[in-house]
Amino acid sequence: MWSGRPWCRTDPSRRTECRAAALCSGPRESPYRRPPPAPGREACRAAWHLKGIDVNDAGQVHAYIVYLRNLPYSEQLHWLSFNEEPKTGIAQRAVATDFKGEFSDLPNPLGKLLSIVQRWDHDRVPWWTLRDDNLIGRVNTPLTSSRDEWAESFMDLAKLVVEGFETKPIRVRLDQAQVPYTQDDKTIALLEKLLNKDGKSTDRLTGLRNVQHLRSKAKGHVGGSDADDLAHSALTEHESFANHFKHVCQLVAGDLETIKKLFL
Repeated sequence: MWSGRPWCRTDPSRRTECRAAALCSGPRESPYRRPPPAPGREACRAAWHLKGIDVNDAGQVHAYIVYLRNLPYSEQLHWLSFNEEPKTGIAQRAVATDFKGEFSDLPNPLGKLLSIVQRWDHDRVPWWTLRDDNLIGRVNTPLTSSRDEWAESFMDLAKLVVEGFETKPIRVRLDQAQVPYTQDDKTIALLEKLLNKDGKSTDRLTGLRNVQHLRSKAKGHVGGSDADDLAHSALTEHESFANHFKHVCQLVAGDLETIKKLFL
């Protein structure tokens, strides 16, 4: 963030002033001010846009002053109000691409997942439909220790991915394969039946199952509830809500690749 003279650490062996970057924990209280699903651009439609923002390992959003200066003055003040000292350096991806001029090969599970559904939307595949153009921009990795933010991230992910599946084309495939199903079977169950149509396997779409389960349980607020257990398990196994979300996104991306092969 800005703190008089913004700086970033590009070399762990020495502290270097870097008038390129500013670090912040926000802003995130309105939809268009939340960090993007992948490194790139933040925007308020028809008003302003901000290029080159990213998130470091401490969950702080950082932006380049050369681009911040192009924002409307009121928006600059808004970003300034969230300014804080950096807790670590800028994102590894930003160092690689923006300073070293290298391609980044760092894993980005959410980016991979979004790339798949965007491709499906572009190709107009029969088994999945983008219900709302705004959904892709709303799905974000939770960056704080807030359980509500974590739960909302899974809610948005479920709306985008799970609710996009089309029941009729899946049933057509099951009919063609002579696989029985009931009218009460939901899309994930139908897809799993199609996945195991040979009758010899019992594979599950673990990522999609996790998303749907977390969506229905993670918003609970009663002490000792399923929501508490899920949150505790996520933090115990993955250390942070962000790491847990990335893990599930990786599983979902794998599920989506598997589902695509079922319709080839």
